[in-house]
Amino acid sequence: MKIVADSSCDLTAELKKELDVTLVPLTIRVGEKNFRDDETLNLDEMMRAIKAHDKAAQSACPSPQDFIDAFGEAKSVFVVTMTAALSGTYNSAMKAKELFQEETETSFVHIFNSKGSSVKEKL
Repeated sequence: MKIVADSSCDLTAELKKELDVTLVPLTIRVGEKNFRDDETLNLDEMMRAIKAHDKAAQSACPSPQDFIDAFGEAKSVFVVTMTAALSGTYNSAMKAKELFQEETETSFVHIFNSKGSSVKEKL
């Protein structure tokens, strides 16, 4: 069994490790620069870019392929996404489920629309 969540899920490092959760990163675009919301994200650099840019930062949901990559070889996958009302992340995960199950007919994937973001995803 595998647990996957998008990177807006507000997990501590300890909880992420304990539950063995794979986080699929969103992308934050500031002007022409993209920042992946993963363990390599340099928050100081991103904040400097945001402060220096005169327009609001934008975010992009993970692609279906990003989710498929996170599913790996698992036979059962549970995915938690931020609310579908704020992002296309839920729809991207649903498309990933469809594509993944076409390729691996014996797999089970359930997508949870958390109807929230950040800390609400882990409740």
